[in-house]
Amino acid sequence: ATDVATLYLTTLPQSFVKLNVKVQLQGALLGSGDGLMRDDLRSRDFIPAAEPYTAISSFTHVGEGGAETVANPVTVFADHGDNSIVDWVFVELRSAADPAEVVATRSGLLQKDGDVVDTDGVSELCFTQSEPGDYYVAVRHRNHIGTMTASALTLTADGTVVDFIDTNTELWNNQANYDGVEQVTIDGQYALWAGNTSSDDRIVFAGQANDKDPIFNEIDTAPGNIFKIQTYILPGYHPGDVNLDGDSIFAGQNNDVDPIFNNVDGFPANLFKIQTFIIFEQLAE
Repeated sequence: ATDVATLYLTTLPQSFVKLNVKVQLQGALLGSGDGLMRDDLRSRDFIPAAEPYTAISSFTHVGEGGAETVANPVTVFADHGDNSIVDWVFVELRSAADPAEVVATRSGLLQKDGDVVDTDGVSELCFTQSEPGDYYVAVRHRNHIGTMTASALTLTADGTVVDFIDTNTELWNNQANYDGVEQVTIDGQYALWAGNTSSDDRIVFAGQANDKDPIFNEIDTAPGNIFKIQTYILPGYHPGDVNLDGDSIFAGQNNDVDPIFNNVDGFPANLFKIQTFIIFEQLAE
């Protein structure tokens, strides 16, 4: 007689989610001649191989997030045209039941065309410890203010597009007068507001805890600025580099203070052009 064995296969759920996040940084769009973000930080070899957010107190890693590192910087930070890397960004998954609760984070790499990719520079961002399900998605940057989806999205292991560039995307806002201006609109597309040099939750031009002072302090204390010249140019990877060109400049041509003033002065809710007006980050609290 022939023995017959019956094999039962159980398909286990895939315990990870992939995201195709799209976002732009206003700073990297300033002075762009082709509608794509500039990649000056990459071309000048300033982007660190390790994510910068662990060192910033206002960014808290959750779950697997933290210590993301580019294994092969020479390849990843090479010139890949529209897919060249602009900078690191910080992506959060938030609870569908409580949008203020961050349940997972990952640092990813932002390409010139707006795609956020994993540390290999090409793959979709993968949250390997997060079950497929419904999440709010937020994206933040070290000297811009962040944004998040207005509702929870269903995320899967196959990949979900979260397009923060499309102005039709509904965004979270804490105040009614921020509806439609949670991000800045440039040439019909959304971008994160630039000028948050303090890496907190707001952009402030004048007054207490303003974002001009960190730029001044960077320049004033720069080792090479022996004579404390306000027009001194400090190259490198610094929060005071608002326009992400690789130079922190407090005063003079192409300085990093003017974009902060222009954002505050031109913010739609700042009807009376008050210099102490505050642009608040629109994330659930």
